[in-house]
Amino acid sequence: MLYNRLLALENLPPPTSEKKLLSYCIAKENLNKIYLLPFTATKEVKLAMFQYKITHIFATNSILYKMKKVASPSCPSVCNASLILSEPEILFGITCSCTHRLTLNHLIMLGKYSLYINALNNNI
Repeated sequence: MLYNRLLALENLPPPTSEKKLLSYCIAKENLNKIYLLPFTATKEVKLAMFQYKITHIFATNSILYKMKKVASPSCPSVCNASLILSEPEILFGITCSCTHRLTLNHLIMLGKYSLYINALNNNI
């Protein structure tokens, strides 16, 4: 019976976020890592759910700019800053097996959450 349930899960259509992730050239074999990352990098439920929303729901300024909803594709809270991480690493997390991967992902989620809360409160 459990085998039948697992087989049924394998036949489900891919999540709608898969197309978004693949557009960032994320390898298909890393999708599962990205889906599980919020729940392994932190025990803070709000933070894990926020990362889940980034992966599955939220639109970035670059997408909103293409939809003509915002004036610029850049993040309004980060100015004249150079980032060492790539956009997919910032949005979806670091999936390599480096030593501090979970700590880095936790810090990245905290940073994104802080930017989000400040944007909601119109703080820059």
